[in-house]
Amino acid sequence: MSRPFVPPQLSPVSTPRECGLVVLVDIRGRAIDRIMFHGTADRLPLPWRRIIQAVVRTRCRGIILLHTHPSPNASPSAADIRVTRRLARMLAPLGVRLCDHVIVAGPCHFSFRSAGLV
Repeated sequence: MSRPFVPPQLSPVSTPRECGLVVLVDIRGRAIDRIMFHGTADRLPLPWRRIIQAVVRTRCRGIILLHTHPSPNASPSAADIRVTRRLARMLAPLGVRLCDHVIVAGPCHFSFRSAGLV
């Protein structure tokens, strides 16, 4: 499996805390906006209000969520799974699809789409 592109700001080498990126895409899957956010070493709260405001403002058709784990383990936590499901449920009534949620941890990554979880 190929490794997803990770912006340098989200590189686990550059920060010991979890970092996230929401990419808003148009109907053709082209990036039209992004939201970067940061958490702690073991927690990354999603900026729910900022995400919904950006969805409405841009009229995007999909979202890709990407976040880092400072540890070398890219496996999703129970909280990662809950947040992914909640985000998908919030986006559905707006006609917006959660295209994927990718967790990057050092040289490893986990794709919710590839795992059949979105």
